[in-house]
Amino acid sequence: MNFISRKLKTLLLILFLISGVIVASGWVYYRELNRAEDPRIIEARKIMVKYNNLMSENETDLALLVLDQVEDIYRNTSGYADSYEIGVVLNNRGSVFLIKVETDIINQKEPHIDNFTQAKQYLKSSIDVYTNWLEKIESMEREDVYNMILPFFSENDPAFDNLDLEKIIEKRIDDIVASKIETGRRLSVSYTNLGIVYRYEGNLENAMEQYEKALALWPDNHVAKNNLNQLLGFPLEKRNIIKQMFFEEKT
Repeated sequence: MNFISRKLKTLLLILFLISGVIVASGWVYYRELNRAEDPRIIEARKIMVKYNNLMSENETDLALLVLDQVEDIYRNTSGYADSYEIGVVLNNRGSVFLIKVETDIINQKEPHIDNFTQAKQYLKSSIDVYTNWLEKIESMEREDVYNMILPFFSENDPAFDNLDLEKIIEKRIDDIVASKIETGRRLSVSYTNLGIVYRYEGNLENAMEQYEKALALWPDNHVAKNNLNQLLGFPLEKRNIIKQMFFEEKT
């Protein structure tokens, strides 16, 4: 019995040590990742967390104000004024106005025409930003991206004092390279949202066109697929259980 207890204690100690190593490794990894983040836009990333919290509480007006802050940071930071991040902000802003429309419909109110107008304006703007971004970077290799962004990361900028500038540049390159794939999905989401706006307006032909564009970019866009099925009178599709568990949409 004492032998079993000793073995059990040893096993628990080993598991505890392994867990400690994993936690410590994770802490070091995310610490280094944060250190590699461009300090000029870290505040925008933090504010986006606040935006997500406000949206979960349906505080749409406050969420719009928060998005204004995020956009201001990106537009006034060298190297980000025409980046895909601006498209994310514009799509999110259009989505807020779309939610306002949906909230009125759920509450059996006549949706305000301004909300339709604003939603379409911002979603179309996000589509323009994403499309221009993809055209700009789609043929770029890693070295091309490096040469493109290097002028925006001056070692004389006090924002980079006491930081590893090369790591920050490498992290930005990683983000841009990844955006080749992710921006296609983001663009698909913008088309889907625009299609939903058109559907609420009763413009079914335009709605269908947006859903088809969305699926051409991202065949696994479940929302676009079922919205299109609904317009065509087809049954709605259920997502594969594996995709429900593990697939993460990048927006």
